[in-house]
Amino acid sequence: MAKQPAGSHPGPSGESSRVVLGKYPERIQTALDFGGVFFDPGEEVLRRLESIGISAWRLEEAFLRQQEQAGRRFDLTLRGFAADEIDRLVAALPHLAAGDDSAALQVLNLTEMPLYALEAQWLLQRGYTARVDQASGWIHWEKE
Repeated sequence: MAKQPAGSHPGPSGESSRVVLGKYPERIQTALDFGGVFFDPGEEVLRRLESIGISAWRLEEAFLRQQEQAGRRFDLTLRGFAADEIDRLVAALPHLAAGDDSAALQVLNLTEMPLYALEAQWLLQRGYTARVDQASGWIHWEKE
């Protein structure tokens, strides 16, 4: 069976109106556990796209745009993040919103922008605000 670029699973609550963002593979498992749509083109597809000069981010961005147009909400699962990573991500949000990648990378203590940070930047630059709920393990994105 071929792997689909995106998956949707209603989960135990029947929820499938949200897009689950975050780290791999935690975002997929979270969508399966709690319901939601997730993006996973698979390693082979990503390798082939990269080999012809198409970045994984371009594909992800098209997916996000499609999901926004469909009226889905966005939630970033904090599964797979250490406590200090969550703190750094929250501290990097203003830099991501401003498009200051070098400052964001410095705060994140990384040399390359991870996909979850690019997703956050995409949302912030489109007027979404982050509501961090560490107790429940989510960053909920709300359109202003």
